[in-house]
Amino acid sequence: MKGENCMYLTVKQQVKHLSKDDYCSIRELCHSAKNLANEAIYNVRQYYFTEGKFLKYEKNYVLLKNSFNYKTLNSNMAQQILKEVDGSFKSFFGLLKLAKQGKYA
Repeated sequence: MKGENCMYLTVKQQVKHLSKDDYCSIRELCHSAKNLANEAIYNVRQYYFTEGKFLKYEKNYVLLKNSFNYKTLNSNMAQQILKEVDGSFKSFFGLLKLAKQGKYA
């Protein structure tokens, strides 16, 4: 797909006829998921600024497994969020490495 124009599409799902309790539960879970992603991103950035290295998923998991946001979510969801953050930063650091080698503008 190099050189091609790519379009990423999103789907907005509107859930109707939820009870107030269901709506509040979904809203709380979404908020916790966002907060966990932010915590994971913060850890990776701070580790890079202090150590000059990439904080891997396994170490980030150890730091966050007792977090309120991690515990609020189902463990599968929480781990998937941490893996998404890990994958995004692996890609970012890979591009940085290529840029330093002059292989990526």
